[in-house]
Amino acid sequence: TEGDTPSGPPKYHFHKSPECLNHSPTHLKDCMLMVNQNQHAGLMGWAIDGFGIYAYQDVGGAKPIVDECGGHFGPVTDDEDAEVVYHYHSRVIVPYHLACQGPSFGEM
Repeated sequence: TEGDTPSGPPKYHFHKSPECLNHSPTHLKDCMLMVNQNQHAGLMGWAIDGFGIYAYQDVGGAKPIVDECGGHFGPVTDDEDAEVVYHYHSRVIVPYHLACQGPSFGEM
C-alpha cells in the first residue's frame, strides 16, 4: 500500500490515510476493505493504548465528531443495542490517525 512502512515487527504503520479506505465510491470498487457509505466504518487497526482505529465514517455514514486525539465515545456498529466504546477514526487531514492517546482506562 502506498504510504506504508514496515518498521520491523510488530510496528507496521501508515504515514497517511490509506487510499483503500477512501469513502469515495470511485475508490471503493477495487478496495479490499470495502465500506458501506451508510454504515459505521470497519476496524482497520488497533492503537497501542488498546482502542480500535476505524476508517472515516461514523454511525449511519456520518462524519465523526472527534476529540483532540482523533477519537470519541460511541458505538462501532449501526446496531441499535451496540455498546458505546472509545475509538479513533481515520481522517483525510493531518494527523490522519491519532494525534495523541485518548482517555485513560476507566475515565470518561
